[in-house]
Amino acid sequence: APIGYRLWRQVREEAAKGRGGMIDPFAKHHVTSCHGVPLGGVGAGSIGRSYKGEFQRWQLFPVTCEEKPVLANKFSVFVSRPNGEKYSSVLYPGKPDIMK
Repeated sequence: APIGYRLWRQVREEAAKGRGGMIDPFAKHHVTSCHGVPLGGVGAGSIGRSYKGEFQRWQLFPVTCEEKPVLANKFSVFVSRPNGEKYSSVLYPGKPDIMK
């Protein structure tokens, strides 16, 4: 069978099991630069912020994106410069509003 048909069948089978396919060319995705900053090299994932400052729109695997805010909602950053200087910081926007 042609590759397009096999890919479509795989995506449909994964959706029937309640899982999203790793590659789904049939779903419409709008990815822009405002969807987060990279966490490392190519394929390492990204994390974004909401208008309230909460961390959301994060992904560790390509195409699989979590839109809900992260309840732990803290992010540690560590930078080591070539001259030996080291910086660390914890980013925390405050207590999140949890809808009940």
